Amino acid sequence: MDLLVSQYVFSLALSFSIALLVAFRAGQARDVNAINFEEKVNDLTIATLKEQIVSKIEILFRVYKDTTGDVNLPTGVNPQEVAERVFFSVDNIHWLNQIYLELVNQGTQSPHFAQALDYVLHFGGMVCS
Repeated sequence: MDLLVSQYVFSLALSFSIALLVAFRAGQARDVNAINFEEKVNDLTIATLKEQIVSKIEILFRVYKDTTGDVNLPTGVNPQEVAERVFFSVDNIHWLNQIYLELVNQGTQSPHFAQALDYVLHFGGMVCS
């Protein structure tokens, strides 16, 4: 079962750290069988990517705040809410992986970080209807 999880995750061309985390979680998953295996691993992969994106956005907001003196971010910015509003409208593994890799590789210069920053500066990072 662990071999199947590893092969499935690596076939999605995810980064190594994400693939390991998903494989570990899939090994701990209960009620996984041959019928729902693909769906469970897909759900775990999406959840893991979302967590990693939120974590990276939080770090990049701190880096941006520490390195940019001319812009003040609103207090109480919730990276989870920002990511939900800006990035998580579609549960697509390839889309989320692209966002994550871009945030990792380009940091505060990433167009996706610019989108998140724009949202925070205009809406204060709060969920708006």
